[in-house]
Amino acid sequence: MDLKNNRITEIYSVGYSSELTKRIDAVHDRWILWRDTAWFIMLAKQKIIPGKYLADIAKTVRELYADRENEYTNERFGIEKYAISKLGTKRAGFLSMGRTIPSQDQQFAARHKLMKLMCMFYDFQKSLLRFAADHLETVMPGYTHLRHAQPTTLGHYLLSVFDPIERILKTVEDSYVAMSLNELGCGALAGTSLPIDRDMISDYLGLEGLIENTNDAVCYTDGYVLLVSSLANIMAVVSRLALDLNIWSTLEYGFCEVPLSIKFVNGEYVATESGKSSGSTSFFMPNKAGKGINSPILEQTRAGAAQLAGVLTETVTMGMRTAHGDMHEMLHLLDSSGRAIDLTHEFMNIYIHLFKNITVFKDRMLEMARTGYSCATELSNVLVMNYDIDSRTAHHIINEFCIESDEKDIPSGKASLAIFDKHYEKITGRKSGMSESELRKTLDPVNFIHTHKTQGGVSPDETKRMVDERSTRLEEYLARHKARITKLEDSKKRTLSDLETL
Repeated sequence: MDLKNNRITEIYSVGYSSELTKRIDAVHDRWILWRDTAWFIMLAKQKIIPGKYLADIAKTVRELYADRENEYTNERFGIEKYAISKLGTKRAGFLSMGRTIPSQDQQFAARHKLMKLMCMFYDFQKSLLRFAADHLETVMPGYTHLRHAQPTTLGHYLLSVFDPIERILKTVEDSYVAMSLNELGCGALAGTSLPIDRDMISDYLGLEGLIENTNDAVCYTDGYVLLVSSLANIMAVVSRLALDLNIWSTLEYGFCEVPLSIKFVNGEYVATESGKSSGSTSFFMPNKAGKGINSPILEQTRAGAAQLAGVLTETVTMGMRTAHGDMHEMLHLLDSSGRAIDLTHEFMNIYIHLFKNITVFKDRMLEMARTGYSCATELSNVLVMNYDIDSRTAHHIINEFCIESDEKDIPSGKASLAIFDKHYEKITGRKSGMSESELRKTLDPVNFIHTHKTQGGVSPDETKRMVDERSTRLEEYLARHKARITKLEDSKKRTLSDLETL
C-alpha cells in the first residue's frame, strides 16, 4: 500500500451501495493532510505554537489544500515540510511537536478499506436475502452427515448462511471501532508534557475514542487481530455455502446450475451461462462443457477462505514473541489486514450478482426430497399425538417400516400401509387404524415443510417472517454505516472550517 499517495487497492461494492463507496473515498481523500491539519489546529488552540506564527503557517496549509499536485499534499508531516520550505524552521518548526510516527497511518488506511468492504457486506446480504425470499417453498432434501435427513427449503437453508454472517458482522462493526481509535498524542510511549488535547483530535478526525494508555497506543495489535479474525470467520461460512453449491450443481445432484463467471458488460454485470459456453474448461477433456463445465467461482471461494486463515495466522503471530512496546512488527500489521480485506472482497463481491443468476431446478429438488423416508420424524409425531404411542415405540415401528420399504425399493410417495401395519401390529399387538392416504400425506415433504411452524422452522410462513425481520435489521446496519460516513464528513468539514479561522 502506498501511504504517501494514498493509493489503496480498489474496493468497490458492485451492488446497491456503490454510491456510498464514493463518499467514503471522498472523505478519505488526502487523509494524511487531514490528520496533520487536525494536529496543527489542536497545537494552535492549545497555544503550543506561538501565536505570532499561526497566520503564516495556516496560510501555507491552506495552500496545500488548494494545490493537489504539490509534492507535500499527502506526505507524512507534509504540512511541516512545506511550511518550513516556505517560512523557514524558526517560524514553522513546531508542527510535529508531541507526535511520533506512524501514529494513525495504518488505522486510517485500514479504516478506509474496511468501510468500503462493509458496503459490500450489505450488498452480499441483501442479495442473499432476495435469493432466499425467492425460494421459500422450494422443497429440497436437508442433510446431516451428507445423508438425507429431513426435508427443508432452499430459502430456509440460505437463511442459515445469512444468520452467522449477520452475527459476525457485529464483530466487523467492532473492528471499525478498533480501526478508529486515536493513537495520536502517545509521544514515543510516555505521552508528552505539552498541554495537548487528544479528545480534540478524535473529534476532528471522526474517531471513536482513545487508545488511552500511551504505551498501548504504540504497541496496538488486538484491533488488527479482531478485524482479520472477523473476515476469516465470514469467509469460513461462505466457503461452506460454496461447497454445497458446488456439489448441488453436479450432474449427480442436478439441483442447480451455477454460471461459469460474472462479467462486466456494457455497464452491468452479466452471467456467462455454462450451458451456452462455446469452449471447454479443461485443457485435456473436451467434454468439460455445457452442464459438465467447471464453474471456478465456487472452488476459488474455498481457496480464498484458506488464504484468509493463513493471513489470520500471520496477523496473530506478528504481535507474538516481541516486546510489548513500539517494535518493527507493529509497522507490518497493515500488510496482513489489508490483504485480508482484499481477499474477502475478491471472493465475496461476485456473489452479489451470482445469486440472482443461479438456475434452481425445483422439480429435481422435490423429486430427491421424496426419495427415501426423510419425513419419518413427522410420522413419529403423528403416532405420538394421534395414536396414543410413546416416542420410543413409534421410533421402533417406523425404523422397521423404513428398512423393509427400502429393501423393497418402495418410495415414500407409494408407501405401503400393509408394511406399516405389519410392524405396527408386531410391536403394539394391534392395527394402527391409519389410512393409506394419511400415511402418504404424512410422508410427503411438501406437507412436512408446511407443518413445521416452530420458531425458526422450515415452514414457508416462518421463513418469510425471518426474511422480513432480517431485511429490517439489514437496513438498520446500513443506516449505522451511513451515520459513520456522515460523522467523518462532518468532522472533516469542521477541521477545514476551523483551519480558515486561524
